[in-house]
Amino acid sequence: KARLSPEEFCEQPFILREEGSGTREIFEQVMADHGKKIEPVWDANSTTAIIAAVSRGLGISVIPREAAKEDVEKGKIRIISVKGLHFLQRFYIVHHKDKVLMPYMEAFIENVLNEEA
Repeated sequence: KARLSPEEFCEQPFILREEGSGTREIFEQVMADHGKKIEPVWDANSTTAIIAAVSRGLGISVIPREAAKEDVEKGKIRIISVKGLHFLQRFYIVHHKDKVLMPYMEAFIENVLNEEA
């Protein structure tokens, strides 16, 4: 299915990142916010391993869309949506307040900010 109900989603075998990873923490927080606790069938320490397992039909996972892009385009895996569940990971750009940013640093920051928009 291209879309699952939260109940259908929670019944799936999950392959998740290892405990302590940012992706895993976001997943667990979203699930806790909805009163659910998921016990994965397997913990993996790399997104590549997760994609390989999912492409072999061993379960489903929640990983960054960008990390899955190439495998989705090749048809190895597909993206499903879950009604009412939204997994959002935020990243921040930080730099020393007293350091002058070089033009290439400013260009990088501008590029990242434009990607978000």
